[in-house]
Amino acid sequence: ARGPPPPAGAGVGPAPAPHGGLLLPRPPGVFRRFWARHPRFADVIVAVIAFLLSAPTATIRSNYPVPPTLAQTIFAVILVIAACVALVFRRSHPLLVFAAAALPLVILPPSLMPATHVVPALAIYAVAVYASVRACWIAFAAATALMVVYTAIAGLAEPSTWSYLITSLVSGAIALLIGALTGINVGNRR
Repeated sequence: ARGPPPPAGAGVGPAPAPHGGLLLPRPPGVFRRFWARHPRFADVIVAVIAFLLSAPTATIRSNYPVPPTLAQTIFAVILVIAACVALVFRRSHPLLVFAAAALPLVILPPSLMPATHVVPALAIYAVAVYASVRACWIAFAAATALMVVYTAIAGLAEPSTWSYLITSLVSGAIALLIGALTGINVGNRR
């Protein structure tokens, strides 16, 4: 004799767990599981990519009316390397990493400012994902305010550079905004 018919939908979905709950499926994809198991390796990859994108702009001469000296260029490369190394710790200390990444925004000479846009954008992404949305907006406001003050001081010191400085300010603020909004979107989905 046969038993009662199975309920509708039986055999579909994950099997019940021994304790009565449902088993959750494994995260999709081999790559996502790999990155979930190796977060520090992912952070090193991000830091290397940030360096590869930032170092050329720290060394290539721009159209800025007052070109940087060799010492300023070496200092810029050292700051970029330090900021990229800080990115390795973006998950555990996102606010400190952002502070280290944003420091070159107000230290480097104006001719080297484009070198500083990628790393803070990646760091503010980490603030949004690993700290909080509120901390992300505060960091964005503080960094943008510092960039405005820096631009004003540099522009008053060298009036012929206003156009370059404004362009650099806008591109830096847009890079930070893109990093912040992307981080907020990813952080909200977590």
